[in-house]
Amino acid sequence: MAAITPTTEELQVLEALRAHRRDHRQGLPTKISGHIQDLAPGLTRGQKISDVVAKTVGSWKFIIIQSACIFAWIGYNSINNSSAWDPYPFILLNLMLSFQAAYTAPAIMMSQIDFQKWIANRLAMTSK
Repeated sequence: MAAITPTTEELQVLEALRAHRRDHRQGLPTKISGHIQDLAPGLTRGQKISDVVAKTVGSWKFIIIQSACIFAWIGYNSINNSSAWDPYPFILLNLMLSFQAAYTAPAIMMSQIDFQKWIANRLAMTSK
């Protein structure tokens, strides 16, 4: 199987695309959450809360702490059958996790909508 080598013209096009990408990346914020600071003065209280919720719930720290709490909950209630406040089917734990999902999912979606608006504004500014 023979390797296909690009022509000189194709290499020039690729280099032009790389240069364009480098120039474009220099204009982007360096921090992932930089869009929050850019929009902060114009955000409502609900939008700021949704950004904080999305940033917190989307962190490894939150995932690790929540996992440890769930394992501790299940471990305690599995070992102490006589004094367990939430025995085996863990209905209370299920209810709490359902409430958490019901409230965090819309907050994360609102934060994503704000981020999409920020991107649209940024693209509109750069295309002028």
